[in-house]
Amino acid sequence: MGCEGGQPSGLYQWKDLKSMPQATDEELNSALKLVSVVEINGYWRIVDDLCISRVLYSLVWKAKALNWSLSSLDGDRFHPWGCSPAVARHCLELYASTTNGKVWELDTKRVSLELARWVLKSNGKRMELQKFMDHWSYVGLPVSLDMLKEEILVEKHGDHACVYLLSDHKTLTSGFVYSLICVHTYILIFEILNLSKLGK
Repeated sequence: MGCEGGQPSGLYQWKDLKSMPQATDEELNSALKLVSVVEINGYWRIVDDLCISRVLYSLVWKAKALNWSLSSLDGDRFHPWGCSPAVARHCLELYASTTNGKVWELDTKRVSLELARWVLKSNGKRMELQKFMDHWSYVGLPVSLDMLKEEILVEKHGDHACVYLLSDHKTLTSGFVYSLICVHTYILIFEILNLSKLGK
């Protein structure tokens, strides 16, 4: 990776992003949240979906092994192997809530859905139904095919059944409403940062 003026090529700091789109700080922050990025050593990086899934699996597995409560996780104790602390905290911010920034309550339903997608993506988006359920339920989170009714297709072949992932795309919740300029900012930021994606 080349450098220009001491800065790695393809990596961007806040001042670099601020100079590109015509957007306010608030709109730029909103766009960065949509893209799912973290700031590491002063540079903004997109976090790949599969990277997030692996960190979540590590978190739930570690919590189960150490008998941690998923409703009162100590964020300072969660250090997934080979993962930046910034990425670990990013995952907590995406899939858990906190009142003091230290103790987190995991949204187990959302995490379970994310892990279901990860299991299917890691197996070519198609699996035998029983094998899929075994893998999905391994870490002890609540699982039900009804949770995935808009995301999977189940086909039966005699005594066997297979499950297929219909789409990789995640739907934005209706609670988030962004102005047109923010959407344009999101697209531009995504294109800029996609070259420096983490976890590919």
